[in-house]
Amino acid sequence: MAIITNRKNFVLVIILFLFLLNITPCISGTIEFYSKNSLKHNKDINNEIFNNWKQLIGEENAGFGKGTNHAIRGLEIYKDELYVGTQSLNKSKFWKSYYIGNLDYRALNQNYLSEWHPYIFMKKSLFSNPMFRILDVKNNYPLMLWLDISLNLGMHARARMSDGCELWRYNSSFDEWFQLVGDNLTSDLPVGFGDTDNIAVSVMKDFKGKLYVGTWSSPLKGCEIWRYDRSTWEQVVGKNALIKGGFNDSKNIAAWCIEEFNDYLYVGTMNWGYTKNGGCQIWRTQDGVHWSKVLDRGFREFLSETEQNVHNTYAWSAEVYQDHLYIGTFNTNSVFRFENAGCQLWKTSNGEDWEKVKCPGGDGFGEKENYGIRCMAVYNDELYIATATDGYQPNGPNVQGFEIYKYDGENWTELIGEGGIDQHEKDGFGSKWNKYVWSMVVSSDNKLWVGTLNMQIRMLGENTKGCEVWYYDGMNWVPIVKDHVGEIDSGFGCIYNEGARGIIEYPTGSGNMVIGTFKLMKPFKTPEGCELWIRYEKIQ
Repeated sequence: MAIITNRKNFVLVIILFLFLLNITPCISGTIEFYSKNSLKHNKDINNEIFNNWKQLIGEENAGFGKGTNHAIRGLEIYKDELYVGTQSLNKSKFWKSYYIGNLDYRALNQNYLSEWHPYIFMKKSLFSNPMFRILDVKNNYPLMLWLDISLNLGMHARARMSDGCELWRYNSSFDEWFQLVGDNLTSDLPVGFGDTDNIAVSVMKDFKGKLYVGTWSSPLKGCEIWRYDRSTWEQVVGKNALIKGGFNDSKNIAAWCIEEFNDYLYVGTMNWGYTKNGGCQIWRTQDGVHWSKVLDRGFREFLSETEQNVHNTYAWSAEVYQDHLYIGTFNTNSVFRFENAGCQLWKTSNGEDWEKVKCPGGDGFGEKENYGIRCMAVYNDELYIATATDGYQPNGPNVQGFEIYKYDGENWTELIGEGGIDQHEKDGFGSKWNKYVWSMVVSSDNKLWVGTLNMQIRMLGENTKGCEVWYYDGMNWVPIVKDHVGEIDSGFGCIYNEGARGIIEYPTGSGNMVIGTFKLMKPFKTPEGCELWIRYEKIQ
């Protein structure tokens, strides 16, 4: 009999869960909701220097009038209009999120213990019988099983803290917003696409004339994929589709990256399965209805014998470069300080055979704190790759920030990192609190735009900064949203805007940049909701 008791790893799981939940104590309050007709622009910055900025969503209509819409998630342009998806978090549901009923526990038993049946004599309810009888305790089976169950329980609890994602459409010509998915009477679909466990509109892509939308959901249900032709919605992955939720695997809780390559649409997943059968998957389709799996178990099939304990949980970013599809991963081993930690980069020329790209220094670019490749973009015929770093590092949180590299297919160059000469060329643009490059896009005027996640507020309270936005012109990095030196202070003047969650040029070819925020909820106050800003290339 093996009793799973590991205090250190228990604490790590709790820290990870709280990090994912974005937990700070909050007392819920009344939230005023706005109809689509009452959504209006809040703040035009009339200052002589800043009058090319406008706040599209914020203040009284922050979060599109719903404080629990705490983050902008997917951003996409479809048929010349801007589509904006949200991520939902209602902290008042925190203490209810673990009470999920006997039916849910039985489902968890079935979903998350079934692959362990050779090792388990008894399969009773997880919580009524916390002691598992294991046939083989080699290779850390008890620990892997415990992590698998704990992480997926945490993900399910997170889904239960959602009011459901929303999706909005904006037309700049008419300066008008319309809610497509939400709780307005005029919306096409109910909030969360009819299921509040759909936490976020995680990805969007225009493919063959239709808009494809992926969700982040619960590990009891799996992610969903919907498509839209400007008049009707169709579920193409989910309970009412040919391919069921999570691409027939409920552990695929989110569609986490999306890209078109060689006439196929590719979707990479988030999969918190921590057994040897877990890890991200990649699926593709030509018609949107029939899908095939082209990558399983977090690239384990293509890993060497010494790398078999790698846990690529996310296919986190995707980009096409030099006739190959590149995928950047998040490696959970970095969080738990296991061996073979650090992000990985993979590529394929045909969508089926995958090759690991050797990064300088190895996985994580030689530093296991680089646990994910969060963003990629092709700029000036080179592939730019930006990392996400662990916010809870064992030697203290202010040890390492994100890094940015460029790659020409053979050679690597570090642009932002420890080797930087000027201060802003070091980790995190010189601030190691900048843990993620959370958004990266190339504009039509040939600038590379980068938005950061700054986690300082989680550690130091209100004497902190917010997110930053920079652009690169091929020679110099220029701060745009940054205290004292940018056009606007960090966090757009609000320290709780800790992340520039998405950036997109809209309208296409205009040079105007739309930036959406991830807003950390204020302790003991009614949630305010995310913000959306636009920077006009020309002064309005």
